[in-house]
Amino acid sequence: MSKYALVLLSGGMDSAVALFWAAHSKQYERIDALTIDYGQSSRQELTSANYVWNEYWRRYSYPGTHMTLSYDLFPHSDSSILRGTQRYINQYDTVEQAIAGTRTDKSYIPMRNAVLASIASSFLLTQNPKGGDIVMGIRGRTGGRGFPDCTHGFAVWMTEGLSQGAGVRIKIIDPLNGGSIPTRKDTLELARAIPGCFEALRYTSSCFKGLVPPCGHCLPCLRRAQAFQELGRPDPILAKVYNV
Repeated sequence: MSKYALVLLSGGMDSAVALFWAAHSKQYERIDALTIDYGQSSRQELTSANYVWNEYWRRYSYPGTHMTLSYDLFPHSDSSILRGTQRYINQYDTVEQAIAGTRTDKSYIPMRNAVLASIASSFLLTQNPKGGDIVMGIRGRTGGRGFPDCTHGFAVWMTEGLSQGAGVRIKIIDPLNGGSIPTRKDTLELARAIPGCFEALRYTSSCFKGLVPPCGHCLPCLRRAQAFQELGRPDPILAKVYNV
């Protein structure tokens, strides 16, 4: 059983659920959270990560700290979600259009999760040289839709690669992979099962434009709205717009 976990906390819904899951699982003696400012244009993500950590800490008071590291990780990418790029953020009228455009959406940064997991593993070893778990909310899709570095297979292969490179066991944990093709509704169901988690989603940020309330027409906005509609519950972020 692992005693140390490092949660990659982006400020989004998936990573927030992953953080609360790590504490609720009661398998760790210490949980740290790492937010990486890799050059994304939405500063709201970073603010949201702090809000989520504070909500988590008030409920669980687990030993651990939340840290933010800043790197210009993708200087050659022209992804629409990065600072300094001129690309228009894709806007859609329906969730079906958004899903169909996932693999061609201009927000995509190739191998982003691989880069972030590698940085997290290096940081993990400075905190716990014996290794541990990197908890990521990547949902573990196994189907053809979605980004290729958001699959369960990616988590498996990254575990092997990082462990080989580190010389100790570093395991990528994907708590959102609850089914053969897990969905965002599954993520919300998990959030409802963890005390305090669903309420904390009001502080998360999914909108690529970083708007509060969200724009409602970018890829993550529409897919998030669909998940809450399928759940039959209102999105907490719409119930309370907080000051930032």
